[in-house]
Amino acid sequence: MAATHTKVDDRRDSPQLHRAGSRFRTDASESHVIASQATALLDLLLTNIHSSTDFCLHLFDATSLPGNGEDPAIAPIKVSAGSSVSIVVPHQFNTGITLAGSSTAATLTVLTSNAIVMASGHTQVDLSS
Repeated sequence: MAATHTKVDDRRDSPQLHRAGSRFRTDASESHVIASQATALLDLLLTNIHSSTDFCLHLFDATSLPGNGEDPAIAPIKVSAGSSVSIVVPHQFNTGITLAGSSTAATLTVLTSNAIVMASGHTQVDLSS
């Protein structure tokens, strides 16, 4: 698998990102709840384990998977079949973080076929509140 590296934003020196950090890793599935509280997502590695289906990754400021037709919190990230994409995100999610594979880019259309989204990355939670 060839990895694609995309720099989405670069706010690593931003004061709001100096927090207790953690790493996450998911199993293959169509969606995952990464955080169930206000959390900053710093970076993300996505892997599409399906050999013939492209998808768009949608990230939501939510603690559960929203319904089809919802707009993602940040621009969708295309992940081609059989490939991995690494991105630097720095984005603050106020409620939580849920990610989902979608067959469309503009709004969520949850994948219904094989579980193809695997993700890992780093988050930071503000412990001062």
